[in-house]
Amino acid sequence: MQKNKIALLIDAENANSSAIEQILAEVGKSGTITVKRIYADWTEERNKRWKEQLNIYAISPIQKFAYTKGKSSSDTALIIDAMDLLHFKTVDAFCIVSSDSDYTRLAHRIREEGLDIIGVGKSHTPEAFKKACTQFIREENLIKTAKSLDDQKNTKFIDYSLIKSAFEMVEDTDNGMALLSKFSEALRKIDSEFDHRSYGYTTFRTFCKNLDGYELYLHPDKTTISLKQQDSEKNDDIESNINYDEIKKAFEKVEKNGTALLSTFAESLNRIGFQYKSHGYKRFFDFCNDLEGYEIISHDDDQTFSIKPQN
Repeated sequence: MQKNKIALLIDAENANSSAIEQILAEVGKSGTITVKRIYADWTEERNKRWKEQLNIYAISPIQKFAYTKGKSSSDTALIIDAMDLLHFKTVDAFCIVSSDSDYTRLAHRIREEGLDIIGVGKSHTPEAFKKACTQFIREENLIKTAKSLDDQKNTKFIDYSLIKSAFEMVEDTDNGMALLSKFSEALRKIDSEFDHRSYGYTTFRTFCKNLDGYELYLHPDKTTISLKQQDSEKNDDIESNINYDEIKKAFEKVEKNGTALLSTFAESLNRIGFQYKSHGYKRFFDFCNDLEGYEIISHDDDQTFSIKPQN
């Protein structure tokens, strides 16, 4: 998610006042919060817990009387304000703090305009609202301390089909790796509720480090980190006879100065109908690495790879 101007709209009756500091910090990671409003009937005793927080964090209170007993009118006021902001294009993204499904249609409408919407609410928030958001953050994850997270490792079952789909979405076919930043974005594109803290990890890096079947790779710049699958075993039951005449022809069509980028080599093989997976390989990089008479060379950025005949 890009750094944007964000409108933070809070439904006071469906939000936790003790979590406001963490909410502001979390949402602030995605941009600058330029609009901060909270909606409630401030004549109600139960909403007074918010008053001290409003002054500390400069949140504008919006008064909405409940015209029907037992029914809040805050959701209507919040929706109207959000539509005004959307119409006048004063912000680039929205954050709605509520566990109420009444904002589901609003979330859809915001996304129809091409804007991001972050939802913040309790774990019991209806799925319809969670899925309507670009990203949904569990309130419980924000108020946990680092110690409590460490004591609750693997509190949620990891869906490895989600991990696999997200990894394949951003995997670099040249080296079989996925940048951690892109992998994180892919997970949220598939599941807006994804949050490493739900699994008991304080950082996304630690979450990835503990994924079964995957490992982290630190690039030479000592800053960039990628995720890669652990060395996969070749399936011996699949056809192993490789037609090296086809390999040679595909290589010669794209080679320059005796080398060929792995990506262009893969395209050349595809054009002649050659399928490396039929030879028992999951990754093109592994297939090329095992080709007899060829070797892989790494470029200076350590992210681009080429193939060339061995001397």
